[in-house]
Amino acid sequence: MHPYFSESEFDRRHETAKKIMAENGLDALLVSGEENYAYFTGAVSLVPWLSFTRPVFCLVPLEGEPIVMVNKALEESTRAICYVRDVRVYSQTSGLHVDLAVKLVREAKLRGRKIGTELGYEQRFGISFNDYEAIRHALPDVDFQDASTLLWKLRMKKSKEEIGLIQRACEITAKARQRCLDELREGATERDVGRVFRRNMIDLNADDVAFVMVNSFLPFQLNRHLQRGSLIYLDGGAKIGGYCCDFSRLATLGPSSESQRSLHAKLVRINDTMSKQLRPGVKCSEIFHVYVEAIRDAGLEGASVGRVGHGQGMLVTEPPSLSADDDTILEPGFVVSTEPSIATNGFYIIEDVHAITEDGKMTLTNETRDLRELLA
Repeated sequence: MHPYFSESEFDRRHETAKKIMAENGLDALLVSGEENYAYFTGAVSLVPWLSFTRPVFCLVPLEGEPIVMVNKALEESTRAICYVRDVRVYSQTSGLHVDLAVKLVREAKLRGRKIGTELGYEQRFGISFNDYEAIRHALPDVDFQDASTLLWKLRMKKSKEEIGLIQRACEITAKARQRCLDELREGATERDVGRVFRRNMIDLNADDVAFVMVNSFLPFQLNRHLQRGSLIYLDGGAKIGGYCCDFSRLATLGPSSESQRSLHAKLVRINDTMSKQLRPGVKCSEIFHVYVEAIRDAGLEGASVGRVGHGQGMLVTEPPSLSADDDTILEPGFVVSTEPSIATNGFYIIEDVHAITEDGKMTLTNETRDLRELLA
């Protein structure tokens, strides 16, 4: 039994996948990337994205039952929670057992058929490129095609169970950040702040910490001392059941200046202006243009980061992007952030996370957006 998802959740994923496969002329999916593998199976590799010694993959045929291939070291843990019942095992630790992989494709009777895999936009193999090429060359009568659009069509639209995990991650992140700010002391460094933020997420029962950023976009923190009067940009997200969140808040060390308060207030209003437009049927690019108009009306210049929000799920950032060139139409079940930013000294960014509903949106982040003045 899976610790986070019901059997019906995985039934839904496979049934929807097969419907979309049929619509796109695909006879099977072969996935090995960590998130796609977990999406279809509920299982994980030994140490997700930290060890590539024992690759895994899942074959999802349009007709017939799915098959999972794992290393012997993962067999027991996989069988304990895996939705897929047909688990095949190999023993070597020098990459995927290519011959067994080819055999499984043959067993699925896919000669002359089309198999979709992780070849395109924001997709990555969990197996080496050489292993993929070896499989492809051993199956010259199989047509391997890019299935990235199909995979994102599946993963962008979250179920109630998935949204529930993201919302819980948001709640933990909010509490952990406010505790972190409460605990801040004179002489603290950015590294101190990052460590306390991480510790609080774990103390509040996060499974893991997706990421933390303090005054930079680095995934680790520097030993720079916080300067009195300076703005503190604190971004991050907790991880629950393989799902995470990403949203930021701002504070000042000591009393804030009039300029800091003014920019912060404008940023909050811009965020609200964007989020009010979130609803089914709206293009992501339309939200971007709402941001452009709002920041112009505020007499400000936007930061050149390419987008002002993005999808969230098993990854901190996922499609779609709230950008000028992304015309993805929002649908119920999408989880997206609004993340306006201002081009000025310091990181003026405030982000919130929203789930698109049948008639609008539900904001998953309930953390205060006040500009906190620490040690004032």
